[in-house]
This record gives sequence, structure tokens and C-alpha cells, in this order.
Amino acid sequence: MSKALLSNLQSIKVSPSRILPVQISLPELMKLIPENYKPRTKLPHFRDADLKLNVAKFLKDAVGKDLTRITMPVVFSEPLSLLQRLAEEYGAYSELLDKAVKSTQSTLRLAYVAAFAQSCYGSTPDRLYKPFNPILGETYELINREKNYWLLSEQVSHHPPISACICEGDGWTITGHAEVKTKFWGRSLEIYPVGAQTLTIHPYKDVYVWNKAVTTINNVIVGTKWIEHYGEMIVVNRTTGDKCKLNLEKTSNWFGSSSTAKVTGCVYDHNNNPCYHITGTWTDQLEAIPFTSMGELNESERFTIWKCAPWPENLKEQYNYTQFAVAENEFPSFLEPVLPITDSRWRPDQRAFELGQIEFSQEEKSRLENLQRDMRKKREESGEEWQPRWFEAIEADGHLAYHYKGGYWEARISQKWGELPNIFGLDLDKIKKNAAKSET
Repeated sequence: MSKALLSNLQSIKVSPSRILPVQISLPELMKLIPENYKPRTKLPHFRDADLKLNVAKFLKDAVGKDLTRITMPVVFSEPLSLLQRLAEEYGAYSELLDKAVKSTQSTLRLAYVAAFAQSCYGSTPDRLYKPFNPILGETYELINREKNYWLLSEQVSHHPPISACICEGDGWTITGHAEVKTKFWGRSLEIYPVGAQTLTIHPYKDVYVWNKAVTTINNVIVGTKWIEHYGEMIVVNRTTGDKCKLNLEKTSNWFGSSSTAKVTGCVYDHNNNPCYHITGTWTDQLEAIPFTSMGELNESERFTIWKCAPWPENLKEQYNYTQFAVAENEFPSFLEPVLPITDSRWRPDQRAFELGQIEFSQEEKSRLENLQRDMRKKREESGEEWQPRWFEAIEADGHLAYHYKGGYWEARISQKWGELPNIFGLDLDKIKKNAAKSET
């Protein structure tokens, strides 16, 4: 186990008391979604088969140009925002956290939390299209009535791009932010997550922190593209001192065309005694095998701790989405009058791309990027500093974290949002008229 990584995780200053309790109860929030609502099971438009990702031509045309001024072609994208990908990461396998809450044994709780920490990779084997970069101030909310949790994310920084998120279920709260560093090696692109996640299991006052694996996209320019995640993940229970090490195996064959996806690991108690051996793959499932008091594996007690959810039909035509992702950008009529104008579902370029309106999507993407530059220029000229609406940055011991300030759901229910920036350049009069019609 990497001592440096473990020491870094143990040094992160976490403060569960800063997780503000929502004044509205979880059951009350669930009532905001109609009982008869069923999320969609397929996209409104399948990806056109003739849309090609000509990366080599794009890079050739970009030579000598300022890449920050170049609009990335929408055909490189999937019609989801990075905020929605973050929501998928936190929400797709939230049942693992529910199991952790019900487990009285601390090391078994840790095993479920570790499975949750790596479950985000289960949605990625063939997700080769990039999500839309969120615009500064963009938000995304999700109330999952079936799984009994709510989630809120916000783009809190543009340079560097940082997305903050909070997700809360029955007995648990997870907060975190997504920030990445990248390295391009000619044939591959490596992505290094530098954000942080903190999970609190409230009945036991457990506080967990963990790091993420490295992600590599191989054959970026030529050949069959494929994704792998590799490296050491360490999950630490800061309350009990228990820890779990997971090792995601790196493909040794440079000319390989797929990842082994192999995961092995071990859960240790606070005395460093092995309690559970973890084995499996991040594409399929993980199993846990308890150790006996003699330090031997008890194979008869082997059990599945995580299993990848079934994939939708027409997978390739639906951007290799999970079923969870298919439903994320749906904009049902009951949400239109109540969502803030900063929510990702209002984003016109992303919506147009989802509907197969490629040219219009590209035009809107360029318009939004120009609008974002103009808004930033006006702030710079006036000396105004951008402040996130729902999260605040906290720095302690050299570590950056974003904490939820509260107030979102209270504003959502009262529809008293105050002054929200029109980051998508929407026709607000038209939106108000439609909202008034829905109320009558």
C-alpha cells in the first residue's frame, strides 16, 4: 500500500459538521416527483451512424491556433453535461451506500463503500464521447424517487474547470468536486483526477475519503479506441481507522485493444488485520471473501458486493449509455416550470445534439462559448469576482474542498431564486409565459 497516498488521504481535513442539513426532509423532496413518473428508457434520437470522429483532421486544422478559442466539434460529444456524468457517478449505484448504512460491522461497511468508489468505472467501457463542458454557473439537480436520494451539482470554476456536487440519501451524504489534469502522449490521453470525495454515514458518524484511479484513452488518433482505468485506490474510514486498498490492473500489452479491467484488493481493520479480500473486474462485478480468525480465506462465505447494471438495448446508437444515463437529460413537462434557468436540461446546444440537430447544436455551442467569454470580460472590466451560488470553497492544510451552502431546495419549492445569471442566453419572457400556462 502506498504510504504517501495513505498519508495524503489521512491528512485531508474533513468537517462533517459543515454538511448543512436540508431543512426539507427526504420524504418531502421525493414528493416533488410525481408518483406515476417513469424515467425514459431510450433516447429521443439515436446517434447517426455516419457521424465520424476525425480527430486527426481536427488536430491538423488546429495547428498554430489558440485552442481555447477553438470550438470543439459537437460530433466529439455525447449529449450530457459533465455535471450529469458526475451525477451518474454518485447516483447510479447508491444502493451500495444504503447497504453500508444497514451494516453494523465497520469493515463490511467499508467493503460496500469501496465497491461504490470503484462503481463509477462500470459505466465507462465504451463511453468514448466526451461530455459537454459545463458553463460557469451551470447546475444540475436530480431527485431519484426510486432510489430515495437527491443530488445537486454546480460548475463552480472555469479556469481550472471544477464541478462541485452533493448527494444525500437515507443515512448518508456524499460531497465532492471533480477536477482533472491531463497528459497527451501521442497515442493516448491520460486523465488524472485531483478532486476529492467525502462520504458521511450518519448513524455511525463514519467519514470516508478516497482517491480515484488514472484513466487512459488509448489510440486517440489512429486505431480502435479503448479505455482503461488503472492504479491504486485507497478508501479510508477516518472515524474507525479501517482502510481498503484496491488495485486496478494496467494492461501490460502496449498493442492491446481492450483493458483487463481486473480489480483486486483487501479491507483491513484499524489494527491492519485483513478482513475481506476483494476480487473481480470494474466492467462486471466485484466479490468479497471474508478472512477467518486464522487469517485464511473463507471461500464458502464469498458473496457479490457489486454487479454492473444491465445495459440498454441499441447500446451503440445510444452513445454506449447506461440506463441511468439515458434518463438524465430528459425534460418532463412537470419540471419545466420549476427548474432554474441554469439547469443543464435548459442548455440549447446539448438539447439540439440529443435531438439529432447537429448543425444547430454546433451553432448554439459557438454562441454559448462566445457568450461565456463576453460575460467573463464584463466581470473583469468591473472588477467583479465570480462566486458560486450553492457551494463555497474551503481550504484547509493545502487541500481544497467545496461545501454546500444550503438553500437550493427551499428556493426550488418557493420559486424564489433571486437573480440567476442567464448563462444560456435563454428567452426568459417565453419561459415565464410557458410557466404561467402550466400553472393554469
